Amino acid sequence: MDGAIRQRQTDKIDSVLLSPWQRRLAAMAALRLPRALVMAALAGAGVPYRLPCQEHPLPSPVRAFPNRAHLNALLTSYGRRGRIQDAQQLFDRMPRRDVISWTALLTAYADVGDLASARLVFDDMPRRNAASWNALVSLYLRAGRPAAAHALFCKAPAKNAVSYGAIITGLARAGMLREAQAVYGEMPPRWRDPVGSNAMIWGYLRAGELGMALRVFDGMAERDVISWSAMVDGLCKYGTVSEARRLFEAMPERNVVSWTSMIRGYVKRGMYRDGLLLFLDMRREGVQVNAITLSVV
Repeated sequence: MDGAIRQRQTDKIDSVLLSPWQRRLAAMAALRLPRALVMAALAGAGVPYRLPCQEHPLPSPVRAFPNRAHLNALLTSYGRRGRIQDAQQLFDRMPRRDVISWTALLTAYADVGDLASARLVFDDMPRRNAASWNALVSLYLRAGRPAAAHALFCKAPAKNAVSYGAIITGLARAGMLREAQAVYGEMPPRWRDPVGSNAMIWGYLRAGELGMALRVFDGMAERDVISWSAMVDGLCKYGTVSEARRLFEAMPERNVVSWTSMIRGYVKRGMYRDGLLLFLDMRREGVQVNAITLSVV
């Protein structure tokens, strides 16, 4: 099903079943506030509604949509919109949960950067899948804890291309090249390109190790514009401009980053005329110039 259609459907379910005052009432009921206080709050909001008793329970998507797939979709929708309290309340009221339910709640906390809550959910999960592990590993990386992310990654029994790509990128950015190289070495070759390999190229170039970056680039079975642009920039910085230009000319596709890297390479070496001519070529080809390109020229 198309993502936009699914989003509209979940929005419609949410708006029909839980109006704003109904959600407020549900929250008050969950806190077990005194009846008089709840009625006063509702009256103040202009809601002519009697408190439900056991014979007339609160409107609930759990009762209206007992299908677990529908509830999981609604839970995921809450998480994507940052409605963490609604996601937690729905999760708590679900009669049956599966690994998708748990992962949706975990991802909801991860998306808002709540590491403590995400870890509690993860530790309570009766069963985990690759998405569960990936969500927590990525959260540790975003929190600036690459060593903890790496330790968690090593414990994961189920890994996929996303798992490897995330951890290699995170370790390379943190300067943990030895660990990143070890993970890259154990990564199945069919998953390496281009994300994992690009991360290693970037990490090696950041450390000034042009030879290692070239080795990864030459071994890639699939390259994208990021791969080529990174090596053009690396050759301009640590190699020769002529080598960078040969690689630039061999690129099957170029973007503004590619052009800017090559122009910057000329300018840094004092080859201003070559840089200006390349800039004019860039404009003739209709490439959109950005602020970085203009600052270089």
